[in-house]
Amino acid sequence: MCEAIRGAAARVLARDGAARFNTNRVADAAGISVGSLYQYYPNKTALLLDLYEREVYATWAAISAELFSDDGSPRERFARAIAHFFRIESDGAPLRLLLADAAVAVSETDEFAVRELQIAEATQRFLRESLRDRGRRRDLAFEAEFMLVTVASISEHLVRDRVGAAELARWADVVATMLSDRLGLR
Repeated sequence: MCEAIRGAAARVLARDGAARFNTNRVADAAGISVGSLYQYYPNKTALLLDLYEREVYATWAAISAELFSDDGSPRERFARAIAHFFRIESDGAPLRLLLADAAVAVSETDEFAVRELQIAEATQRFLRESLRDRGRRRDLAFEAEFMLVTVASISEHLVRDRVGAAELARWADVVATMLSDRLGLR
């Protein structure tokens, strides 16, 4: 049932946008009563958070796999992770843009804060492991946040502009080089 509700929620979000998204519309689209929907999701925020986690945080799992792979240097893994992230974001552009607009509703939840902290900590771990002794003199929390904000902001810009695959690859290469040079990734 949760999968049917999530599918209906994605359709309502696509059709009506974040501002008009509500549980009554989702229940109607799923062909169930609002009371039935509330058995699975206590409110609109919980439903949006579930959609957000499934779409956005599934991406992090794929990116994390690239970052922590044994294949290549930290710089090579980092470049592959950024290219992969840009492709994933571009492929899921319509829903991701709507979820970005809806993120305001979920950004104040404890669950959102925990997930964001997990991503930041994993990014810091990648930097700590990649930079080793060179990382001890740096504020890795700042560097991780700078890296995440930069990549996410550029990705959002590229998705909103609907750039093609070749342009995505070009941007990924430039961003990876810029950040790798800044961080000293080898």
